[in-house]
Amino acid sequence: MSYQKHSSKDEVGYPGQEFEGNYGYCGCEPKILQCGNNPLGFLAVFSLFLIAQGMLLNGIFNVIITTLEQRFGFTSSETGLIAVSYDIGYWIFVLFVTYYANRGHRPKMLAIGSIFLGTGALLFAVPHFTTSLYEYGDSTTALCYPNKTISCSEQSENLHGYLYLFIFSMLLQGMGCVPLYTVSYAVLEDSLPKAKSPLYLSFANAMSLLGPVFGYILGGYLLTVYVDFNEPDADKGDLTLYDPRWVGAWWVGHLVSAGMCYILVMIPMFGFPKQFPGSAKTRAERDSEVHVNAGAEITEKEGFGKSIKDMPVAIMTLLKNPTYILTVAAGASEAFIISGFTAFLPKVIENQYNTTPSAAALYAGAISLPGGVLGHLIAGGLVSKFNMRTKQLLKLNMACIIGVIILSPIGLYHCNDPKVAGVTVSYEYPFQRPDNTNLDAACNNNCGECEEEYFIPVCQGNFSYFSACHAGCSIYYPEYVAFGNCSCVLESTNGEKSTATLSLCENPCDAIIPYMAVFFVITLLNFIISTPCQLVILRCVPDSQRSFAVGLQVFLLRTFGSIPGPLVFGVILDSTCLLWQEKSCPKELGSCYIYDSNQLAINLMSLSMAFKALSTLLFYLAMRFYRTSGTEKIVEVPDLSLQNQKENLAFHDKEFTEASINGAQDEYHQITQL
Repeated sequence: MSYQKHSSKDEVGYPGQEFEGNYGYCGCEPKILQCGNNPLGFLAVFSLFLIAQGMLLNGIFNVIITTLEQRFGFTSSETGLIAVSYDIGYWIFVLFVTYYANRGHRPKMLAIGSIFLGTGALLFAVPHFTTSLYEYGDSTTALCYPNKTISCSEQSENLHGYLYLFIFSMLLQGMGCVPLYTVSYAVLEDSLPKAKSPLYLSFANAMSLLGPVFGYILGGYLLTVYVDFNEPDADKGDLTLYDPRWVGAWWVGHLVSAGMCYILVMIPMFGFPKQFPGSAKTRAERDSEVHVNAGAEITEKEGFGKSIKDMPVAIMTLLKNPTYILTVAAGASEAFIISGFTAFLPKVIENQYNTTPSAAALYAGAISLPGGVLGHLIAGGLVSKFNMRTKQLLKLNMACIIGVIILSPIGLYHCNDPKVAGVTVSYEYPFQRPDNTNLDAACNNNCGECEEEYFIPVCQGNFSYFSACHAGCSIYYPEYVAFGNCSCVLESTNGEKSTATLSLCENPCDAIIPYMAVFFVITLLNFIISTPCQLVILRCVPDSQRSFAVGLQVFLLRTFGSIPGPLVFGVILDSTCLLWQEKSCPKELGSCYIYDSNQLAINLMSLSMAFKALSTLLFYLAMRFYRTSGTEKIVEVPDLSLQNQKENLAFHDKEFTEASINGAQDEYHQITQL
């Protein structure tokens, strides 16, 4: 095979070196830009892409889930569907993109992906500009009076149809991120010596966590800004940040993320060549850790992979690699839990620890920043310092998961539910929990029909009521923002009916501090797992299948992990709802106002521990059946008897390897039937 000369006039002596080139646009290749034409320069732009994606999808979106439910009347199951639409878009295209990635221009794939991500972000913000001003109900008219009825002459705007626009925008964002977590990692692994790649990969993983942290911080701040702040006619009335009806500026973060995608990622990424100078030489000088019988003799044949007809062969080759498929299965188990918590962690903190949406976002960010970044950096440091081989990486993952299982019961330590009459406490017996939620009682049966579309709580003492109407209040004192002559609240000392203030009663609780401390350790252990798992995937397959192996990995992780994960978590949240929004016009359920915190904690902990136990088992099986052709290499030693012993050991090792692979295939078949 003949090779062309490199533009630097160096002799080409390694396969693939003819694809190396300079940084530039349309033949314009300024010398000053060539200092970034290397893996480090690529890592810088790649990190900006990771930050933009993480800020948008794993930060801002997770922060605004509760706000979307309130603004558009979605249930948690529906917001879970919005969340997984990203994974579905990713899932649809990942196999095709990664299958052709080794033969395509990978940096340009990433640049095109950033365009899709930015466009999806812009579409996500469109509903804010196409809907009328936010309606939140009038607390001053929510009074009790006989024969009160709810009029539907002026029906409220039906916003539920925007669900489909949100889903479509998330599909676009998922398509745009296909090359981000597949092609880019293969670019780094192909361009770096084995000793350096763990550091680069761990740094990239750490940068991927900065995005969510920035997203939590930015999103948390934006939720303190009123949703319609950009409209001159907007009036937030008596709304405050602590009012359950408050809706923040959920849409601004998507505009910021779109700008990052277009300016900071798309433009510089288009300038990289197909391969960096020196990449071919680096690949040629590395030793192999490919699993024996991994199919290299098939996939590395000249011409293989140029036709779509070769894809089934490529897939079957990977599926027959027990270490690969068991590691992917373990990753899917991890992704199921992590994706669910990632989507709903701010919402869980908000409801379990009595915080506002903006405070919950900051708490979630405070956990993610030190735990996630340190976890990735610790993983990269451990792998590099101890030069961990594949089996050692799998052992490290098992140790971390066992630690998470031990610490998981911290989720049972949470705040008590707020005392809301008819929901968490009984009207007649304030210290008992009612068997079923019922906002109607003898004390408010003369109030006619009380509206349940807007949660406008009033407080007296330690007890809250859904609204002034449900508390039986017939007088409003605007100077005190309070209600009087409330038939449901306790009588005052002078025998008159007591007053109630417009607010949800405070529910002091300090459980958030120990929860954050322990969950920080859980987060750290979870993210230590990420880098070793990725390295196992990259090392146990032939060079020719690395991009596609990562693509198939992501396809399976989405299918069995991150797609069903948020959906199941959303169903769990909805199943523990005690009080639903009841829209009047038309008559239908909206979002959930109050959850059963104790049942929610039990359900989430049980599910998490079950999947963590499954991950441990799968990582163990991956280690048990892993064999590499490197075990057959015998180091020359002067002691002939010792050399003979090693040769015999290698011979028996080879026989055991063949038996292990067959056994792994049978065992994997049994696992997939579960």
